Amino acid sequence: MKRITILLHTLMLLALLLFGTGCSKKNIAPVVTTHLLRIGILSDSHINADTRHSLYDRLEKELMFFKEKGVDGVLITGDLQDKYDFDSASSAMEEFQDIWLRVFPNNINDLTGEYVEPMFIYGNHDEALVDAQYWFDRIGSQYEDAWIKEIKGYQFVGVHYTKESSTTLQKVLEQAKSASPDKPFFFAQHVPMEGTVIGGTAIYDGHAFPIPDAIMKSHNCVVFSGHTHIPITDERSIWQSNGKRAPQFTAVNCGTSHYAHLQDFSKLDVNGDKYGTQQGIYMIVDGSQVTLERYSFADLELTYSGGNAQINMDEVKMIGEPWKFDATQKKDRPYDYEDRTETAQQPVFPENAVLEIKDLTADSVAVTIPAAVVGTPEGFSDLVQSYYVEVIDTATSETVKIVEIATPYHIDTEDCHLDQPITIKLTGLAPGSNYTLNVYARECYQKASEPISVQIETLAQ
Repeated sequence: MKRITILLHTLMLLALLLFGTGCSKKNIAPVVTTHLLRIGILSDSHINADTRHSLYDRLEKELMFFKEKGVDGVLITGDLQDKYDFDSASSAMEEFQDIWLRVFPNNINDLTGEYVEPMFIYGNHDEALVDAQYWFDRIGSQYEDAWIKEIKGYQFVGVHYTKESSTTLQKVLEQAKSASPDKPFFFAQHVPMEGTVIGGTAIYDGHAFPIPDAIMKSHNCVVFSGHTHIPITDERSIWQSNGKRAPQFTAVNCGTSHYAHLQDFSKLDVNGDKYGTQQGIYMIVDGSQVTLERYSFADLELTYSGGNAQINMDEVKMIGEPWKFDATQKKDRPYDYEDRTETAQQPVFPENAVLEIKDLTADSVAVTIPAAVVGTPEGFSDLVQSYYVEVIDTATSETVKIVEIATPYHIDTEDCHLDQPITIKLTGLAPGSNYTLNVYARECYQKASEPISVQIETLAQ
């Protein structure tokens, strides 16, 4: 009996030494030790005191998502705050630092004990901060026109708005390229480069954005940008080229944490609240293999327990298929824009789909359209981007009106939204007239479906 008692005491002591007393309130998770590189990527957080209870919470819950994912760093590609004057901008950035340090105190993920590298660049909204060389003292950084950081052997370079032609940028890009002969390196600037991802432009408000020589032919460089607010549900948000004379890097639009802007449909009605859009990217790098997972945070809510913010990871939705590529691949790269434009498939309406006519008056009618789908090759995803109605005067065969509406997928990717009918209201019709309504679905590469049609006759005056 005495031997058994001694053995039990010994086992209890070992358990205490190995696992602690169980009284600590801190959640201690195993330290992540892996060669995989994990980076959280956001853009255009636009935080400011006028919208504190929405945009500030958005940033915090997005950072908490990356914390749960165990990221090695967080990259935010500009327009960190919303105000153009220095006093308002610097005040917002103090709040920005408060949010960061609440999630990553001393830049540490307290779930893993690992350091999380902050990687921020300024956008056009932040230009006053660039001019003042204002930076993140509380986070432990000093201002530089362009910075370079190394994480797990991978090089990251960032440049602030208006500093894209600085000698500092050229120097650090050459340094990053030289250190990455057989692996990808990463570059972030706010405005996308001309001729790459959707929304890419060479000039913004008179400011040019040249492609640096150091990356023009660097097939292993991945360039991240923001500014456009174009949602990452648009498959044109990743760009590669197999052309011999084209730039060889990969370009990625990082979406938006604030509001959605549809490049081709900016003047259209949106079936939903475009200011509800909240998206980001979780990047995994394994050797030369890059995986970009796209997420919607629109349904993610902050809850509080004992004064501490919490999130439910089940509320985060992945958008489409992850983008995957070998960054060292020089030929037959999968996201070549011209190839994807050529091979994109037109949307298809369900067999026997019909249009539902409602609220018919002398000069208007509402048309409810069944959801169409887009077939894609394995590993790719594409969604219907808009529906448009061609209104034809039956007597004259003349097209008198075309009305288009954007689909709601860019706001929330929940399945029920993807297969929900869409309603378009047509106005300005002539009383007592016969019309043929042809309805088309269009995907992001602008390929349209075959139409479904219906005949209507407006009421007499």
